[in-house]
Amino acid sequence: MAYVKVEQNIKKGAAKTKMVWTLRAASRSVEMIEKLLEAGMNIARFDFSEGSHAHHQETINNLRTAIRNTGILCAVMLDTKVHTFVSLFVVCL
Repeated sequence: MAYVKVEQNIKKGAAKTKMVWTLRAASRSVEMIEKLLEAGMNIARFDFSEGSHAHHQETINNLRTAIRNTGILCAVMLDTKVHTFVSLFVVCL
C-alpha cells in the first residue's frame, strides 16, 4: 500500500480550484508526472480517442509510480471515444 501525505494535504485545506492535465507523449514520464503533481495537478485526464490501450496502461503505471514517489493523491478522468467522461479516484495503488 502506498504512503500518502494525507495529514499534510488536510492541513493545507481543500483546494478550491482543480487542475486537470491531459497526459500525452510529452508528459507521461514518471519524472514529468511527479513535477505536475508537485505543481498542483489534482486530476490526470486520459484521452482514449488517441493512443493504444497499451500506451494508456503504461501511462497509468507511470502515474501510480509518481503518486507512490511523491505521496500526493490524484484522481483519474477517462475521456472515452464517445465523449463520455468516467471519473475514478486512485486509491491503494
